[in-house]
Amino acid sequence: SAVPEAARGPLEAVPVPRILDLLRVLLGSSLQSHTVKEYALSTLLKLAARYPAHKEAIAALIAPHLTSVVVELQQRANEYGTLLHGRTELLAQLTEHMPSPEDPDAAAA
Repeated sequence: SAVPEAARGPLEAVPVPRILDLLRVLLGSSLQSHTVKEYALSTLLKLAARYPAHKEAIAALIAPHLTSVVVELQQRANEYGTLLHGRTELLAQLTEHMPSPEDPDAAAA
């Protein structure tokens, strides 16, 4: 059963360095699937767009995957690395929220 919102307590912001530490563990673990690591790399790109002050730390987390033996991880890391060092407005546009096709507000836009 769902927990009522009042019972969950107040939401607290999670500091970006803590999120980056978690992603560092996921990306460095041999126990994680390639799919999990692909999502982690995509998450890093979105975090870089949202928190530009952490862009260098994020680039450092992506860098080890530039030479990954897993082609999909290597490709993502290279594409994302290029985006991180490119134009900031392009990064923001590429990572903005995309509404689902069923979203009635999306049809109006």
